[in-house]
Amino acid sequence: MNIVKGKTYRERREEMLNGSILKTLLSIGWPVAIGNILQIVYNFADTFWVAKLGVENVAATTLAFPIVFLFLSVAMGLAVAGVSLVSQQIGAGQDEKKDEVAGQVLIFMLLLSAGIGVLGYLFSETVLSLLGGTETVVSLGKTFLQPLFLSMPFMFTWFTFASLFRAQGNTRTPMILNGLTLSINLALDPFFIFGWGIFPAWGLFGSAITDVIGRAIAAVLALFLLFSGRMGLHIRPHHLKPRMKWLKKFISIGGPSSLSSSFTALGFTVLMALIAQGGTDVLSVYGIGSQITRMSNIVVIGLVSGLGPMIGQNIGAGQKERAHEILKKAAAAVFGITAVLSLIIFFFRRPLYSFFIQDGGIIREGGRFLSIFALSIPFFGIFRVAGSVFQGSGHTKHSMFLSVIRIWVIRIGLSSLLYSVLGLGIVGLWVGIALGNFLGGSLSMFWVSFVHWEERVIDVPPSLMKGLKKPAGVLKK
Repeated sequence: MNIVKGKTYRERREEMLNGSILKTLLSIGWPVAIGNILQIVYNFADTFWVAKLGVENVAATTLAFPIVFLFLSVAMGLAVAGVSLVSQQIGAGQDEKKDEVAGQVLIFMLLLSAGIGVLGYLFSETVLSLLGGTETVVSLGKTFLQPLFLSMPFMFTWFTFASLFRAQGNTRTPMILNGLTLSINLALDPFFIFGWGIFPAWGLFGSAITDVIGRAIAAVLALFLLFSGRMGLHIRPHHLKPRMKWLKKFISIGGPSSLSSSFTALGFTVLMALIAQGGTDVLSVYGIGSQITRMSNIVVIGLVSGLGPMIGQNIGAGQKERAHEILKKAAAAVFGITAVLSLIIFFFRRPLYSFFIQDGGIIREGGRFLSIFALSIPFFGIFRVAGSVFQGSGHTKHSMFLSVIRIWVIRIGLSSLLYSVLGLGIVGLWVGIALGNFLGGSLSMFWVSFVHWEERVIDVPPSLMKGLKKPAGVLKK
């Protein structure tokens, strides 16, 4: 089944190994950016409907979000192992191995998600209580969280599918499936929340159920494509037998990436607590500013989404020089595009704030925040470029180290120092947050320039090594 009219598996491999670098990055990146925009639209719509249930329901979802985001981060971090291992097998031309690795990644993710789902279901109320919710908010949050925890296998299946297809350079198929399931969620949300027509009025539980339905549909379609063998990957039942060799690889690559994502999520929670010390207005300034800069983040994530697979496939094929060329061109493109975006945000900072709110004080402080933060956005792009290179190459300990330094040492450390110790107040917070990008991005580029990340994390038989030494343009189809 060919869901979209696009390149074949062999054509995508040839493009990744020998095609135009920037054109390939853009062709892989734009579907990811569209998918992220669709997700934001759905989140806005879901919040709109939940808000009509009352402030306590909104508070319940707000309290539950960090918990959900933490496990989303775990799933996304572990899925990096799939991108690295499968992309390098594709580059090396080991088609049977790539299918075996894909099956191993899938079964490990399913087993892990089942354990997380059961534990999360049993301890939802306890965790929500520890976060400080009132009795009513905790009760509502439990109603919302428990169905989501039971759907963890669906969620992890989707992230596995998306990462495995991205390893091939195929991001259009996940975008279309994601758009389909989000459309179903958008359509069903008000029916299950308010009980329109023949549907029950389930309130916040109904919002969770629509999520579960969407995830289940996405997971079923993903499994069909993975097991059908019609779109590059062909997982067979014998590929699902857990093997210790691949489990060790999975943990060694996916573990640091997952820890990095978790540390980042926790770091932002600590940062929010620090910002909250400035009061409600300061929280509003940062919250609106984050919404404004989110679109630039979507562009960055889209641009770098093809970088990991391209690096992985070229390392797998033994094309180290091309891998370095990909890094250089990606860094230049990301820095240039985000520099333009940051200037737009800088010069239109007050009109952008006034679109969201009419409070003059918040608009003025928001203008000051963006005047400090906006120019650091290109350095965040460089940070993401370096992280994608380490993830695609499988050397994820470096990206974990850089993430911890950027969030915990630079951003949180300097923000605390400037705000509290040196007494610079709110300006100190904004400067510390911006320095997290400036210094984090600079350190990342220095780091990726001097460490050896171009070595394979897979084994390639000597019989294949000769074929991989052929010059670009004559690789076997």
